[in-house]
Amino acid sequence: MLLKSKLNLLFVNPPIYDFTAYDFWLKPYGLLKLIGALSNHNVFYFNFLGENYKKSVKVDGRGKFIKKKVQKPKIFSDIPKPYFRYGAPKEEFEDFLKSIKDLDAVLITSSMTYWYLGVKEVIESVRKIHPKTKIVLGGIHPTLIPNHAKDLGADLVVKGSDVEPLSVFLQVDLNPLIPEWSFENKSKFGVITISKGCPFNCSYCAIKQIEKDFSFKTKEVLKREIESLNNEKIKNLAFYDDALLFKFNEGLEKFLELTKDKSFVYHTPNGLNARFLSKETAVKLKRVNFENLFLSLESVDENFLVKSGGKLEREDFLNALENLLSAGFSKDSIRAYLLFGHPDIDEESIKESILFLKNVGIKPHLAEFSPIPSTRDSEKCSKYADLSEPLNHNKVAFSIRVLGVEKYQKIKSFAKEI
Repeated sequence: MLLKSKLNLLFVNPPIYDFTAYDFWLKPYGLLKLIGALSNHNVFYFNFLGENYKKSVKVDGRGKFIKKKVQKPKIFSDIPKPYFRYGAPKEEFEDFLKSIKDLDAVLITSSMTYWYLGVKEVIESVRKIHPKTKIVLGGIHPTLIPNHAKDLGADLVVKGSDVEPLSVFLQVDLNPLIPEWSFENKSKFGVITISKGCPFNCSYCAIKQIEKDFSFKTKEVLKREIESLNNEKIKNLAFYDDALLFKFNEGLEKFLELTKDKSFVYHTPNGLNARFLSKETAVKLKRVNFENLFLSLESVDENFLVKSGGKLEREDFLNALENLLSAGFSKDSIRAYLLFGHPDIDEESIKESILFLKNVGIKPHLAEFSPIPSTRDSEKCSKYADLSEPLNHNKVAFSIRVLGVEKYQKIKSFAKEI
């Protein structure tokens, strides 16, 4: 790119094409960090899933996106469910593009691999209105399946968290990467990670492909992230960490020391490993205003737990639950993730897990399984769908294909009765 003192840069979080979508504390965290690093340039921002495109928003920020029914891709002809486009209208985005006279680059993020139709739509709109503008694509989709991402038409595809190729491409400095929350239009919530990567290696998870090693962020970086959140008076904060409680004294406890006078309300959408929920830890979480605790149970099938990585046992969950209740958490504030749609978890096993939770008074949160290429489980998943096509990673479609429509619906109904 041409070296300029100030670039005109547009950052975009695309719409979602899926059978279902919900704002479960979703924010383009990586994109906001890039905005923070490049805020000395002329920055434009368009979030198809922003606050203006939601309805029925809860106090903590969660809510439904506006949606429009669209024609299903032919690949989903066997899935008896309607398909939707979630987020801001395409026309509104294209009007926004027309309002910008000159763009040096458009930086697009991506999340789920099977949401790439939204990315494709954004690239097509940019090419139509600003045909000479450079397009950069980053996020989870190009990290996991870079060859497919390249076919979408971007000029640069950035894999993983290494931003050096982007720095060279734009001829800019990208340090430090601190999210700029002022672009999020007075959002009711923010997100953060206190660490990178995960110390575990579950057979169905792709975190090692995204971040190979586990490490905690520095105190200075966390301080600056907290400052950015405080500047926008954001109170609800969701953790995106994959192992939030791991080495509690070195990680989360030190972070909480930095925020002890900030009055945040904390949420854990990525799930907590019950093995690390000691009595002492539970008391500390209650003291600092953790709400909406999601525990990663996955299954009570011991064979599956061992085969998938062995990070948890049934007793770990029961001990964690006892510690949380004794610390003052109510059962209504606790949910447990149960995996279903995985080839190794049959209908009876899922029902057993649901009944286990019923017996201890905790509501299940069913997490439909999305197969990911290059994980240890991908080979067995490929028996149900061609994983070279990212749409086949869709969690609803894959779960239905593994279980069958009737069993899928029965399990969903059974969980709601609990």
